[in-house]
Amino acid sequence: DILGSPENVVGLVGSILDPNSPNDILLEIPPTHYMEYSPSKDVYTPRFYFTESRGGVIGANSLQGHDVLFDWENGRIGFAESDCKLSNEGLDGEGLASEGSDARGGDCILQSPVVTTSCLETVDYSVCKPDNEDQMLRGTETRTMVVEYPGTTFGVGCEEVIKRSIVETYLGGEEEEESTATVSCSGSGLCMVTQQCQISCRDFKVLEPLAQDVSDANEESRNNDCGEGVWGTCLISCSQAKTSSILMSDGSCHEVLSDRQERSCHTEYCG
Repeated sequence: DILGSPENVVGLVGSILDPNSPNDILLEIPPTHYMEYSPSKDVYTPRFYFTESRGGVIGANSLQGHDVLFDWENGRIGFAESDCKLSNEGLDGEGLASEGSDARGGDCILQSPVVTTSCLETVDYSVCKPDNEDQMLRGTETRTMVVEYPGTTFGVGCEEVIKRSIVETYLGGEEEEESTATVSCSGSGLCMVTQQCQISCRDFKVLEPLAQDVSDANEESRNNDCGEGVWGTCLISCSQAKTSSILMSDGSCHEVLSDRQERSCHTEYCG
């Protein structure tokens, strides 16, 4: 035996742990790779699943910290401990991300918002008369965003990302004591924000769909056009969502609610 006894080979099970299969591979996976923490519930959830119809699945959490060789021709897979050298910047003495460092992980990323309910749809235009064109009509507007990347437990969550965007976009970077916006995100990855809005009788116009001409647009512009969206990320709920929209006369993409889709998924967290 070129390698010698399994007891002398690092990474093999050996006869002490498994007398029947001493040459099996011993795969070391630390808890930091499979225990997921939920700040909102203050609980840890193990991401090991052994209930698949064809057995367990070796996912990304098992691949971390290893060099993996897929030998398709011979139907084999090999594992070796990775010798990648990670930077210690932003880490504490135990190798954990320290508070306030760039190593905490990514923030939530959302697709471009679409208008689900416009301000024009919620105001009472019946009060407008020829002699009060400057009267302000008050209503609400709701926009929907699809979660493209949920971020990590150390990053900024989707609802907080939206709230910060509202402060930056609508309030000039200065937070109000009481925000008029309500933000909520569903388990399928749809985030909705509803804000108060106002429009004058003079500016009130009935919305109409506009045709989009993208024949001369570059690829980047086409990606930002209204139309059928792309599926969001597969969330921990094993669900994902997609929206579709059309360009309206106010220059915004308005959601076609009848085309909103949600489905089960089996990638990312659920792979």
